Amino acid sequence: MKIQPRTIKHEKFKELVKEWLDTHREEYCAFANEVSKRDRSGFQQIFQYVQFAAPTFADDVMARMSDNRGRR
Repeated sequence: MKIQPRTIKHEKFKELVKEWLDTHREEYCAFANEVSKRDRSGFQQIFQYVQFAAPTFADDVMARMSDNRGRR
């Protein structure tokens, strides 16, 4: 099921995520293991995919990361 942005309430979204987690345990565990690698290679692979699939989202993330670095 594809959910359009800003079309459901936060509580409904949490309910859908929980339902997915309950029915896709192996996929979730594989994802969690991938993004938790110490060398960050899993996170980098996912972010590279995001840059391809949703370039404006990737641009927003990079801008926020740059803003946060300036605040430290």
